[in-house]
Amino acid sequence: MKLYDVHNEYQGHLDKAELTSTPLELAERWIADAAKDKNNNFEEANKMVLATVDPNGQPFQRVVLLKEISNDGLIFFTNYHSRKGQHIANNNQVSLLFYWSIHARQIHFTGKATLLTNKENEAYFHSRPYESQLAAAASHQSHPIENKQVLLDKVEALKEQFPDQVPIPKEWGGYNVAYESVEFWQGSSHRLHDRFIYLKEGNTWKITRLAP
Repeated sequence: MKLYDVHNEYQGHLDKAELTSTPLELAERWIADAAKDKNNNFEEANKMVLATVDPNGQPFQRVVLLKEISNDGLIFFTNYHSRKGQHIANNNQVSLLFYWSIHARQIHFTGKATLLTNKENEAYFHSRPYESQLAAAASHQSHPIENKQVLLDKVEALKEQFPDQVPIPKEWGGYNVAYESVEFWQGSSHRLHDRFIYLKEGNTWKITRLAP
């Protein structure tokens, strides 16, 4: 299948005057803009692609959900024994990518992922819907299973054992990605896109425009 005839035209722009002193301010603005397009629903706005690398240097990518963003980093949760978790244990340098097609915008973060505390993990886990707690406890994420019924049976057994609240699995928790570079990409007409990268230098950020 060839897609040579598929072309997109972008009309956006990002001027230097629109940039903020820190990447957090602009990132929060863009995330909020994306949420407005879903009637203030962040279910689409907080989706980001996480890239990790295995011990052989093979990159892997998957979509995870942003749960918090601050000057300290970006937080997401997963199973520490999952494929992504094993990759991070071996090499904690990761990248995170947001893309919102309706605005033709991307934000690319790079940095190092570190584990959250047990207290932080516990607080978030028990804020999740009961069914999500069951799923996290039942799934040995990324590992082979014979069929889906095995998973469903585990969920039913957990329901009987924990009818109200599920204990947090010891292998489940969050990461904070302390970002060191942040690139903002705005699609513009005739492929002359606007790109600005923030690079952390001590306690300040150096901003550079990049060619599209």
